[in-house]
Amino acid sequence: MTSLLRAADVGVRLGELTMAERCAAAEDGPHALRRSQLMWLVRGCGKWTVAHQEPLLLHPGTIILTRPGTIQHIRWDERQHTRYGWAAFDLLGRRGRSGFGSRPTPLVVPAEPPVRGLLDYLEWLGTWRPAGWSERAADVISLVVSMCTAGPLRHANEEPDPPEVLRVAIDHVQHAWADGQLRAVRLAELAAASSVSTGHFARSFHRHFGIGAADALERLRLSHAAELVLHSPTPLAEIAAQCGFADAYHFSRRFSARYGIPPGRCRRGGLPIDILTPLTESRLLGLAARVWPSGPIEQAANTSAPPPLGPRQTYGQTFTVPPGLFLTNVSFLLATYRSGHSGVTVTLFKGQPGGQRDRIAGRQIKRMIDNTTEWLHFPAQPAGTYYIELSAPHGTPTWWWHQGRDAARVGGNAFIDHGAVPHTNFIFSANAVRGGSQ
Repeated sequence: MTSLLRAADVGVRLGELTMAERCAAAEDGPHALRRSQLMWLVRGCGKWTVAHQEPLLLHPGTIILTRPGTIQHIRWDERQHTRYGWAAFDLLGRRGRSGFGSRPTPLVVPAEPPVRGLLDYLEWLGTWRPAGWSERAADVISLVVSMCTAGPLRHANEEPDPPEVLRVAIDHVQHAWADGQLRAVRLAELAAASSVSTGHFARSFHRHFGIGAADALERLRLSHAAELVLHSPTPLAEIAAQCGFADAYHFSRRFSARYGIPPGRCRRGGLPIDILTPLTESRLLGLAARVWPSGPIEQAANTSAPPPLGPRQTYGQTFTVPPGLFLTNVSFLLATYRSGHSGVTVTLFKGQPGGQRDRIAGRQIKRMIDNTTEWLHFPAQPAGTYYIELSAPHGTPTWWWHQGRDAARVGGNAFIDHGAVPHTNFIFSANAVRGGSQ
């Protein structure tokens, strides 16, 4: 069934509109798209991969526009069913057959309140299919595509840079939260960090972001808390403490005020919420991107070789993923000194030696090449402390490169046989991405 609409910038010929459900841990693809695609999540999450690009972590509140010919692969939420909508269509218009103009795709756009209403209408059309639904769906898709490609929308990367007085304060918040504890940062502390009066700082912040500093930082803390509620087993009392709330009751009240549902009920019922709501409704995506920048967490340089890993020994390294980011993969450099007959088991845990550790992923490397870089891939994991461990070596000796300084770069320590090795880190690289971002 098709429908054709000519809009000011974009015309849409609708091919298919579907509301789909995927069971836990399901996968789609890889396969090539025959038409342009609009996709948005209603419940659950997913890891969306396109060749030669970093994986995207999908959450409710994210819109993805993709050109025909794109080869995509999606791994859906491992903990719950996922519900999402997608429309396949042809784009026609003044900007050519692609309809996207010069904008690169996949194009990832936060679903701000007006767009969310349009997507809700699309969901109703795709579910109930009343008379004339395809024509109305084409109208709505045309408008959504036009808004996403031509605006006006308040993309985080298009927000104006904050003035110097705010940049200094934002750097202060990033440093204060680097250990994973999102304590409440008072206005006087932010003003002192920027070397201005409290009143001057408050006015500058409100002028740029449209809301007060305390409100803005609470929204960031709530957004991260919502990620933990939905995508981690962390008890609610621990989430409250980690995210700077006085107690679980205080956290529940503030969470309910922003998301319209208590965190306990949200977790028990697997109920969908838009994690980014506190940020998108107040132009805070740019602030979140500055406080929690995506990027690698790594050790490098000044290398030497520690003693070889013996048959019953373990090497390990703890590190911290900052709040607001999701851990997506870990790589590490191993040496065998020209031998091709070495092997080792690599395991990633949430937690650290001496405390509770939950296994995230593991891999037995049976035949290593000297100076090889090996990888662990796994579903995206939330912020927190992690421990990567080498164990059960076989064959010729195995070394894990290390450096002897700058241990605080990853907020952790090296371990041999679960005993901390002071002033040392083993060399590894981990990739952490911001939820809902490219």
